[in-house]
Amino acid sequence: MNRRVFMSDFKESCVDLYPALTNTQKGSLYGYINSKGNFIISPSFSTASSFNENRLAIVCKYNNCGVININGEYVIPPIYNSIEPFVESRAVYVQGDIMGVIDEGGKIITKNPYTFISSYSDSLALVSIKTSSDDQLYGYIDMDGNEVLPPSYLEGSDFKNNYALVKSRDGTYQVIDKSGTVITTFPYKFVGNYNEGVFTFSESLGGLIGYVDIYGRVLIKPKFTSASPVNDGYMVVSTAPNYKGNYGVVTLSDHILYPFIYDDIRYVGDNRFALGIYRGNNVNTSFNSIYALGDNKGNTLTDFKFLDIQKFKNGLASAYNLENSFFIDLSGRIVRNLPVVKGTGTLELQCDIVYADIDYIPYYLNRKGDIIYKPNNRIKLNNKYTILKLKYKPNVDYLVYYPQINQSTPSTVIENINSKLRELCALKIVDSNEVLDYNLYGNFETLFFKKDLYIPEINTYYYPFGAAHGMTARSTPNINLKTGEFYSLSDLFDCTTRWIDEINKIIENMIETDPQYSYVYEDGFKGITSNQNFYVDEDNLYIFFAPYEIAPYAAGFVTFKIPFADIDSLLCKKGSFYNSFN
Repeated sequence: MNRRVFMSDFKESCVDLYPALTNTQKGSLYGYINSKGNFIISPSFSTASSFNENRLAIVCKYNNCGVININGEYVIPPIYNSIEPFVESRAVYVQGDIMGVIDEGGKIITKNPYTFISSYSDSLALVSIKTSSDDQLYGYIDMDGNEVLPPSYLEGSDFKNNYALVKSRDGTYQVIDKSGTVITTFPYKFVGNYNEGVFTFSESLGGLIGYVDIYGRVLIKPKFTSASPVNDGYMVVSTAPNYKGNYGVVTLSDHILYPFIYDDIRYVGDNRFALGIYRGNNVNTSFNSIYALGDNKGNTLTDFKFLDIQKFKNGLASAYNLENSFFIDLSGRIVRNLPVVKGTGTLELQCDIVYADIDYIPYYLNRKGDIIYKPNNRIKLNNKYTILKLKYKPNVDYLVYYPQINQSTPSTVIENINSKLRELCALKIVDSNEVLDYNLYGNFETLFFKKDLYIPEINTYYYPFGAAHGMTARSTPNINLKTGEFYSLSDLFDCTTRWIDEINKIIENMIETDPQYSYVYEDGFKGITSNQNFYVDEDNLYIFFAPYEIAPYAAGFVTFKIPFADIDSLLCKKGSFYNSFN
């Protein structure tokens, strides 16, 4: 019999305000709704966190982040580029080139500049500085920002239960207490993954891995090729080379709980394991697993039927299969008096409602599965045009949201525009039963709309399973909704022939003089091309380049903002493009 769950099972301090997304012609914006789905704080933020136990939430308007209270009032002004979640009533912020720590009142507590600051753990935060030789040295600050252990270590871990792992300047790994006193010195080439008073270690760099405790006692001799940190006394380990699967579970007594036969294993809390095997026969699908639930006795409780199992909390975990997302209990059975929703993603109990993040759409339901709030999929541009956000999901690993224009009076112009938009959005035929060796996700937002000009930003992220990272393809078609024209960059300058050289000179000067472009490869910019990526707004031209095109992947899409005022003499003001938004 399936377990029934009652909200009295959960004891939480609840704030009846939840971040909720709405789609607008200015992009996706967040506000806060109550449990009835009514906006209490109007949508105006590009990102918004949940309210914490002290009734504070971190919000951003693009690169300006601050902290608000439940009335929507700023208690910390939006002057930071980013603010990490508050931990132990402290949050790490970035402001330009400065990294620091603030308390919940907005007081800056750091007294020195650092290149890295971790969140607080055990009342101390790990910090680092850069030396004159460009090396990093690590130390620790207390809750008031004082350096209790000045940066002097080559490596450092968070403090847990009064101890931390550090690497001294002579290259030895040591356990220290909060005064910096050395408790244990290890004679090993590598020590790491500190948790529950236990470390992984190797006697040689890249060698086999074992486990050692905080006092230097070897618990398991090196014999694994990969080894996780200890979690509740369990470790996921492998003896196969090159991370090629064959995972099992062992305990600190070296008892084998699960044999080394699984392609993936994740500990999901409450003495439960997600046991994974490959979904397909193709070696390239080796990172695309299907899971069964196992217990701490080595028993497999379910068939291999879950594509994901999240961490258990209060005896429940979010999971999904090929069709639906739902909660399961500790036996792996679906909880039937909580929502079962179509699509793949996660569910989370938040006080007396359910937060769903399904197929990349965040929304809220009540316990019966009725929708409390869901983002709109119709974006009104004006009285004539509306953008429809449509979904294409032929396969569990292939999901695209794409724009279609709806006009008050149907026309062949709009039909042709919609056809071209579908071509730009990777709506290829994919077999629903095929096990893909990649995941593809596409979405869009409105970049600009004025008069007859509509510009969506269409992003498609392609991730081959097992790769270090995926790649994003970006398209920004500049569309005249009245004529159906898809403009190229040259259409903005049709009245002159010298515009290419002038734009190139402007970009070259920006690369040479603006520090934000210091990451551009030397001689990486070769000039703009005939099919150059670009878009406009009311006052500016934006030229952008894909990752790796002129800069490293980490630089993202390198974008050059050129005010129209700087190129006014080049613009073809009698041309169709210019007049579509002027």
